[in-house]
Amino acid sequence: MVNPDNKGNVSLETVVIPPKGRVVHLKAYGFVKVFRIVSKDGDMQHWVTDMQEIDEPYG
Repeated sequence: MVNPDNKGNVSLETVVIPPKGRVVHLKAYGFVKVFRIVSKDGDMQHWVTDMQEIDEPYG
């Protein structure tokens, strides 16, 4: 569960995440940057880091 806009926790799958990532508050952790990676066959994964200054996922 993440809080993207200070209006309450929601499922990460429902959050709009731009290509350069989005900073959200991760419940029970703190602020993190989230990236959404979609494969050619449509599978979706999320990559999360506490390094908020980066603008693309590693790997």
